[in-house]
Amino acid sequence: MSPISALTATTSVTTAVAATGTAGRYFGPKQLRAHPPSIPNQIPRISNNDAQLVPISALPPEFAAAYSFSHFNRLQSTCFADLYDSDVNLVISAPTASGKTVLMEIAICRLFRDATSRGGKKALYLAPLKSLCAEKAAEWTSRYAHCKLRCTEIVGGDASSALEETRSASQVFSQSQIVCTTPEKFVALAGGATLPYMATLLGSIGLLLIDECHMVGTNRGASLELVVSLIRANVSRVRIIAVSATVGNIGDIAEWLADCSSGAAKTLVFGEEYRPVPLTKVVLGYDCTGPYYQFQRNLDFKLSGIINTHGAGRSVLIFCPTRGAAQECARLLAQKIGQLTRQPMPVHLTSAFTNHLLNKCVPLGVAYHHAGLAANDRTRIEQLFINGAVQILCSTSTLGIGVNMPAYMVIVKGTKGYADNNYKEYAQSEVLQFIGRAGRPQFGPSGKAIILTEKTMVKSYQNLVSGGEILESSLGPELVRWILGGVYRQEFTSTGDVTKWMSRSFLAVRAKKNPLKYISSNDMQGVSSGDYCELGQKGVLNELNKGQWVRFKLKDRVQTIGDKALVLLQYGLNCRSLPASNHAPGLSHDMGRIVQIAQGLAMCVRECYVERGDVAGVSNSVTLCRELVAKCAEDSSALLQQIDGVGPRYAELLWGQGIKSISLLCDTGAREIERMLNRKPPFGTKVLAWAAALPRCSVDLTMYWLDACKIVFTIDLMCASKPSAHGEDKRGSVSSTTQFTLVVYTSDGVLLKFETIDLASSASFYQTQAGLCNPAPGTSVLVEVSPQKYGNNKLEFLIPRYDEHIPFDESNGEPTEGALEPLADPEQSYCSQDDHYSDYFDFGDCDSLLEELLANAETTAPPIPALVQDLANPHLTAATIDLTSSSP
Repeated sequence: MSPISALTATTSVTTAVAATGTAGRYFGPKQLRAHPPSIPNQIPRISNNDAQLVPISALPPEFAAAYSFSHFNRLQSTCFADLYDSDVNLVISAPTASGKTVLMEIAICRLFRDATSRGGKKALYLAPLKSLCAEKAAEWTSRYAHCKLRCTEIVGGDASSALEETRSASQVFSQSQIVCTTPEKFVALAGGATLPYMATLLGSIGLLLIDECHMVGTNRGASLELVVSLIRANVSRVRIIAVSATVGNIGDIAEWLADCSSGAAKTLVFGEEYRPVPLTKVVLGYDCTGPYYQFQRNLDFKLSGIINTHGAGRSVLIFCPTRGAAQECARLLAQKIGQLTRQPMPVHLTSAFTNHLLNKCVPLGVAYHHAGLAANDRTRIEQLFINGAVQILCSTSTLGIGVNMPAYMVIVKGTKGYADNNYKEYAQSEVLQFIGRAGRPQFGPSGKAIILTEKTMVKSYQNLVSGGEILESSLGPELVRWILGGVYRQEFTSTGDVTKWMSRSFLAVRAKKNPLKYISSNDMQGVSSGDYCELGQKGVLNELNKGQWVRFKLKDRVQTIGDKALVLLQYGLNCRSLPASNHAPGLSHDMGRIVQIAQGLAMCVRECYVERGDVAGVSNSVTLCRELVAKCAEDSSALLQQIDGVGPRYAELLWGQGIKSISLLCDTGAREIERMLNRKPPFGTKVLAWAAALPRCSVDLTMYWLDACKIVFTIDLMCASKPSAHGEDKRGSVSSTTQFTLVVYTSDGVLLKFETIDLASSASFYQTQAGLCNPAPGTSVLVEVSPQKYGNNKLEFLIPRYDEHIPFDESNGEPTEGALEPLADPEQSYCSQDDHYSDYFDFGDCDSLLEELLANAETTAPPIPALVQDLANPHLTAATIDLTSSSP
């Protein structure tokens, strides 16, 4: 079902909501440009009268003490009643530097105005940039510390799994009153969450604060749509406060953020006169006939004239796309400093900079700033610019989205940034952040923002800076993936659930008003036939397709995005670095992303096979999942590269001499390994030590015959690893917790059990059970246990014939328990694998450890009467009974 057809069913619902919406208000002397009908075009202007300003004492005393000023400004005073005296959803559009942050703080004060509310609902702050989240978290932590409000920023990258990361986020929510994060981070957490953790994560949100709400119209807006839809679908009542720059269809945002009970969100639109310092915005267009980097260089030679015309001898901040561009721009301006009509005052350096180019530029009043500079150099440059000693500063986006570094004039030198080995248009929110640095009271009564771009983009940026830009949804490319994820997480159990969820999206609002944009299949999929490869990538991909590392070769040349994914996926699973070329960085990024996406797809396929009971499909998909997580194919030399110290060359040498599994490597002596690789001792000993440190799991299977037809299997897993004596694994492949996959099935293809289990790598015990009715004579049970990486442990147990004379112990009437011995050659069993992960492990001291664990643990086997009841149906044939697993 296409997005546009799904939205058709929701049109009447959303229209009814919009019809009951609260009228918006516009504050300004001029007529509003083409706003939706929900916002009147002419609104009386609020007079500039201090008597109408709201005093800070209108807040509770403990909150009022957090502010140094006595009155809110005009914009804040106008919004105060709606923010503090009601719970209405608000969309507030106002120019930069007008005090929008305080608006969100007033809503926070309402949520936590009494002590009893501080242990309940939370405030969630969303911003497009991590630096903004960090800035707000630090600011609010300091401001509200005396109010006993804890503010925390959620960042990612430390957790070993999505579930662990979600648990950590749930803990942050439980311990904090205000949480700051980006939409992308929140979506990632929700995507890795199971239903219980999802409920914890979302159920506590009482106030949603959306900063830079106009980002919904950028290529990153899909994440914001997903977060809002997710929260509103799972929380019965949440208040939403959204602040935005001026845009042409602010009413559509208000309709999207509608309160289900009262209709569209109330809209307050403020004109430029509410900016403390008026800002003049100029967009200049130039011809771009060659590569974009050459266009950038040409702009360098136009800066002197622009500074002379608009700079007025005051501070100038120039944003450049790359570090090199910032340095080159500063060098050229320093060289041509004599061309400026008002030259900066000379700067006397008390000490030299670490960077030699800064030592040449700074004395002339010119500097540059980027993340590659030493921390001390960056701090000194920032201070010199704030003090006015340096008047011209060339910077990358770090000063636009991080440090608050205002200037009289801002020049955006080109509207494309460099990312993923290519120049791409800045997000609109980034450009607005850049120009928002211009104009502050300390630099005079006005400010200027100059945007230099290509002639073809002039109209677009004029609309952006004038507030006439019409925002469109970018949810389309993410729609299918998120719906599938919702089905997997059991959020969506019917098409009605999906339709209801989509009806709350910005896509639903815009698709009704501009359907032609969203009905195109290319637009909805986000990929057209011509934009999947950058210029020149096809040649590199075709060469890769011919090489030895791509087993399943394309018959023709690379034509589609699927062809590109197939080639890069195979290359990535062989742990190969791409040949050096200008396109290698971009393709390497794509390759990593493709492998990451494939992991999710493989797990989805695995779950489908489990649902069907397809043993061969489950076994093969488990292997595929393992290979994708390990990023190596188990039937290639890449398998051996999981051992620390074994790189591509050593892996190929070992593979060529018959060492084609980790088990065979461990069976090989240390001196023999050194001989094969032409290395000296103790290299072989270290390699074997790292191999022994990999997580390993022993398997014991015990059976209970209940009668001549019914049998219960108890599977005991014991996980243990030997710490390496040679320090921590540099590749981070051995962690404190390992996820194991357990598959139990019969030789005639009956799936008995499938589980994923998190076990401590050092020492842990797990027990689970499965049942089988009427096994055929000669049937065997196969148990496959595999960690998230490294291969699998596969054992086969022959089911002995039922002996009717000893099914129960006469002394206590309970069934006789018997431990089964594995067959000598599991490779001859059904659905065999090539890897022999379990062959080499010596579980010698695991038996005593298991006895110790069992001595201190409660029994986990379900009571026999329950098993008898479950297996009591005499009409069952070769069917399975899945009993609830447990762990001590």
